Amino acid sequence: MRRRDTFDLACSAAAVAADALAVFAGFVLAEWIRFESGWIPHALLRYFPEPPPVRDLYVYGAIVGALLMLLIFRALGLYVRPQLGQFSEHIPRIVRATGLGILLAMALAFVIRTEPPFSRTVVGLSLGTVLFCVLVERAILFQAEIGAARRQQSRNRILILGTDA
Repeated sequence: MRRRDTFDLACSAAAVAADALAVFAGFVLAEWIRFESGWIPHALLRYFPEPPPVRDLYVYGAIVGALLMLLIFRALGLYVRPQLGQFSEHIPRIVRATGLGILLAMALAFVIRTEPPFSRTVVGLSLGTVLFCVLVERAILFQAEIGAARRQQSRNRILILGTDA
């Protein structure tokens, strides 16, 4: 395996691990904002009463959501290396993949009947929190990957074969 292939493989593996962590953190952050932060007044939620949260339910849901998002990111080619261009050119694909992943996670959360059911507010908030976490994580990884690629030594080895006439 060439050195460049090894570097690309390492960058892809780091992206998978960081994406899983960012998606999990986004789902947990949405649950924290809804139930524990106090940022959403209860007066706004009186028309949509929700049962008290069961922490394990949201942790398991975040794990399943992270795995689902990794599959979608892979299907949409977000782990293809080397990355070319500017980070701003990658944002639409990241937003599309995250939106599709949240949509599928929402459908999965409401198809699976749990007691108590998943909070609709948490699922709605997770679109923003997961997208924010993934964009921040991807921007950091993009800059680190570009910086590491620049620091790599480039050595051209040329062998010229010929005959003297």
